[in-house]
Amino acid sequence: MNNANTDVPRSLRETLNPGEGVILILHPSAWGYAWHFLLGFLLLAAGVFIPITEGRIIAILAGAFYLGYTEIRRRRTTYYLTDLRIVRERRVISRTSSTVPYHQITDLHLEQSLFGRLVNTGTLSINTAGKDGFEMVMEKISRPYKVKNLIESRMMERGHSPS
Repeated sequence: MNNANTDVPRSLRETLNPGEGVILILHPSAWGYAWHFLLGFLLLAAGVFIPITEGRIIAILAGAFYLGYTEIRRRRTTYYLTDLRIVRERRVISRTSSTVPYHQITDLHLEQSLFGRLVNTGTLSINTAGKDGFEMVMEKISRPYKVKNLIESRMMERGHSPS
């Protein structure tokens, strides 16, 4: 987590309104991808024990690819909480960006699995007026209650109380 605008990528800095600052920068937690990392390591380990050379190579390459892809996907998903809005940016191969202003948020839904409760990760879903389903989903974030409380405080500053 960061609070400095200097860590904000140029693509977001260019879209900030005058006087708008970034409050929080976060990525999905590595703990949220623990099962994915475990699978990747199991594929790598299987490569050591497979007696056939081709199978060994395939298992090692599959494990390495899966681990790499998982980590790249995790690191290239970024959530920014600014003074006025929440921005989700994904930059894996292409770049997508979604924005939800605090004044449009009607509901915040927090989900934590048993494992998520143990490692303090969760998924925060954001609903806005006039939209079926969730407008934005902040997947596998660390300290989800802290993030939820921060969003709710920003909503109240804007005169909207969370449901």
